Amino acid sequence: MFDEEQVSHLIDDIYDAALDAALWPRALERIYGFVGGSAAGLHVRDTARRTGQIFYEIATDPGCGKPHFEKYIKFYPLSKAYLVLEVGESGPPA
Repeated sequence: MFDEEQVSHLIDDIYDAALDAALWPRALERIYGFVGGSAAGLHVRDTARRTGQIFYEIATDPGCGKPHFEKYIKFYPLSKAYLVLEVGESGPPA
């Protein structure tokens, strides 16, 4: 079960980072700690152009992110689906 105070602090960190980009590393560290992850990143993907950019990464393998956005993003299987789905749609039911 999640502690309400912990969730509230996490949400505060995310809002603060949205207003001050220098706070993203701390917010990402808290996010991956909260969900039990081992790393986190803030990336932007342009589905139409099949490009992307890494803004922040915490505890990631530095050799992984760059090749993903330089080479593999062109082959991302959901790129076409993102172009035709309406906001809130997740695709056909499983």
